[in-house]
Amino acid sequence: MLIKTPNKDDVVILPIDEYERLKSLEELFETIDHKEIYDVIQLRQNTPLSSFVSLDEMARKFNIDIKQL
Repeated sequence: MLIKTPNKDDVVILPIDEYERLKSLEELFETIDHKEIYDVIQLRQNTPLSSFVSLDEMARKFNIDIKQL
């Protein structure tokens, strides 16, 4: 049930088992996000330094004046 209030703070009332199910889903999605970030970090740790591009090189490539940032 959704309750609209005059001060624009809405209240949702739902059974506790539904709340717990939704909370579990939220935690699952957060875990998946963290796992994806972890995987990217692990891949980057294996990247040789010779593959990295300096800030100056990247700025030149895209015609960006770093001093104006």
